Formats: sequence, C-alpha cells, structure tokens
Amino acid sequence: MKYGVFWLFTIFIFGFTAAQPVADKSYHFIYLSSWTYEKGDPIPNQEWVSLSVKGDSSIYQKYNKRKLDSITSFREPTPEEMSSLFNIERYAIEFAGEDVTFYDMIGNRHLKYKETLSHNWKLINESKTIKGYACKKATVTYGGRDWIAWYAPEVPFSVGPYKFRGLPGLIIKATDSTGDFDFELNKFREKKYLKLTKYVHSKPVEEMEVITRKDYNKLRLKWSILSTNERLAMMNNGDAVTFAFTSFSGEPMDMNTTRKRANEIGFIEMDHD
Repeated sequence: MKYGVFWLFTIFIFGFTAAQPVADKSYHFIYLSSWTYEKGDPIPNQEWVSLSVKGDSSIYQKYNKRKLDSITSFREPTPEEMSSLFNIERYAIEFAGEDVTFYDMIGNRHLKYKETLSHNWKLINESKTIKGYACKKATVTYGGRDWIAWYAPEVPFSVGPYKFRGLPGLIIKATDSTGDFDFELNKFREKKYLKLTKYVHSKPVEEMEVITRKDYNKLRLKWSILSTNERLAMMNNGDAVTFAFTSFSGEPMDMNTTRKRANEIGFIEMDHD
C-alpha cells in the first residue's frame, strides 16, 4: 500500500512538472473574440485570435490574418480563402515581460505605441467550469472598462487574450461588464517550432509612426465616425476626394454620411477623452 501511494505521488508530481511552461518551448492559444461596435447591434462581430507564447514574450494578433499571410508567403490565396480569412481588426500586440508594443493601421498610417502593464487583479472566491476547466474568478479595470476573467489554476500559464495576463493560471474567458466584448479559449497546444512574428503590417517596425496610447485611441474614435469620402480626404493629406459607388443592387451608395455618433460606438478601450 505504501508503494502504491509512493507511485501515485510520483506520477502526480511528474505530470504537473511536465505541464509547466518551458522557456525554450512555444505555445499557441486560439480564442474566439466577440464584440459589438455599435450600441443596439443584434449580432456581435466574431473573429478568431491567436496568442503565441515563448517564455515571457508573446504576440497576440488576429488568427485569420496570420493564416492568410502564411498562405501568401508561398502562393496566391484563392478568392474563397480571401473571403473566409478577411479580418475586420488588424492590430497586433507584442509582449516582452510587462512591456507592451501595440501595432495598428488607421487609414494609411502605420502606428505603434508602447506601454507598461501590471494589472491590479482582484481575486474573487467564485468558481465555475468553462470549456471543461475548473475556473476561478478575477476582476480588473483597464481601458475605461470593468472586466471579469475566469482563469484555470490547473493550466500553469499566466497569460490570456488581448492585454490581459498576470493571473495564477491561463485565462479561459474574459468579458467586460457591459457584455460588449468577450474572449473565450477555443484550444491550445505546444508548438515545436513557432517563430514569434507579427503579421499585421508590411511596413518595417522602425519606419512606423510612434504615437501615444491616448492619442491612438482618440484617432481611432475620430476615424470610426468619418464618412467614406472624409476618410479618403484624411488619407490624402486633407485634400478633398470624392468617389461614387453603387451597391450590388445598382443603387448609389452614400459616401458622405458620417457614421454613428461617438457615444454610440464602443471600443475595447474607452479612455480616449
């Protein structure tokens, strides 16, 4: 009986040790991202996003864009692939410890900003099972939103979707208090070979325009409510540009109407005033 207990204990310790993240190994996580940009939209937008991790470095980006760029690196994608792998969002987030670099493209401007993150998580004594994992609850405020995260202590990764990390277990699900934004883990696995590469922009990182996080958020909000022709003018250094397009039904499309008011459009980070 003593030997049986000894072997069970040995197997448990070995199994847990083998599951620990290893600095020289890489891991790939896939989340489903759901969000509502405009208040009252009945159906949320959804995209697959990926988190590639190696040690304390990682890159978070849209999975479709990553997959499409992998295809275009060796052949021309088919129209079906172009359609199915189209991304609404194009940003990428690069982590090196607590240092974060955010990349995006607004109009024809390739932008990047840096910030240092150390989330002040509040651990809550609540539990539930999500995707088969026994999860615990934590809350945090970031970007003008209150977030609820569910993490799995049994999965020893202190990472998660978007800019969320620092919990004692992998973040399985994260939702803001309004329900407008949600991330949920789909799958993850160890990758023998996985280069930490961002796939968002063709412009070299050193040539990208440096901006502050607050100014980026202001610019993104401004861009979101411009009409199509106003966006074209902004990309043309302020010179007026007018185009006329028709819909698939042959009806003329309104290119001059601004989109919804700023207070009707929700972004994941709202502290842009």
